[in-house]
Amino acid sequence: MKKARSISIGPLVITLPDFSSQRAPVVITTPNIESQFAQSSLLGQEIADFSLPTQDSTFHLSDFKGNTAILSFISSWSPPAIEQISIMDDLVYDREIEGITITTQENPGKIAVFLKRGGYKAPIAVDRDGDLVDTFKLTSLPTHYFLSRTGVVKRIVTGVLTSSEIKDILANIN
Repeated sequence: MKKARSISIGPLVITLPDFSSQRAPVVITTPNIESQFAQSSLLGQEIADFSLPTQDSTFHLSDFKGNTAILSFISSWSPPAIEQISIMDDLVYDREIEGITITTQENPGKIAVFLKRGGYKAPIAVDRDGDLVDTFKLTSLPTHYFLSRTGVVKRIVTGVLTSSEIKDILANIN
């Protein structure tokens, strides 16, 4: 402990508060967890086809038929989701995997600005009204749904995944 600063005025001593601060490193990590609630109702189920607008076209889930794929739900305001979009952007844009990033309850114009600012190249589908929140039973973001070649949900993971984790999971899906 260091001695506090003070001012003496005659017999009166006034101790001054210390407003200095020291930097402390803060690392926020979110564990990757299998979503128990969503697993009980969606795991093993085929997802009905849907379509959502992207910045320059329309995404259709049926475009993934015949390939394993990942649907990653994110929000543009969440730091973990922003970390995830960077990973997904590289994988999808370079065609290393089949997948799409989906934002829920966000404005398409805001997402277009978000993409431009971040320098992202892969499209992001926009679920403006949040219709898929109930369908996919989303409780936290980012959440990833891994689909088989026939569109059946094989695995659900919540949290930020690395590119190698995504590729490994997709490689092990039938």
